This record gives sequence, structure tokens and C-alpha cells, in this order.
Amino acid sequence: MRIQKFGPNELFPEVKKRLITTNIVLDIGCGINPQQMIIPEVNICCEPFQEYLDHLQTKVKNLYDRIF
Repeated sequence: MRIQKFGPNELFPEVKKRLITTNIVLDIGCGINPQQMIIPEVNICCEPFQEYLDHLQTKVKNLYDRIF
């Protein structure tokens, strides 16, 4: 196993280079800022904390076609 260190501005660009594109993403524990590294056709956010859910529903209310 190889260990690499990345500075604060290097980590996300390096991760993004290594991600595989996909049509569906399940973001478990998305918090108030769901992942934005992959833009899939379907992005399922699974968040158990009610206050985060309330915030997300307000934030994306008019942006997307499905909110459950």
C-alpha cells in the first residue's frame, strides 16, 4: 500500500481525477452540502438528521423535480 500526502488545495482535485463517472450516486450522510464531484443523472441524498433535511429541502425546493 502506498501512502500519499496532499496539501489542503491538492486533495479534492486529486480525488476528482480518480473518480469513475456514473449515472446514479447514493450520498449517505450528505449533511447540508451534498457531493458535487460527480454530476449524475440521479443523485440520492440519504440524511438521517432532521435539521439537515429541513435545510436541504428549503435549499433545493425549486431546483430539482423530486424531493421526498
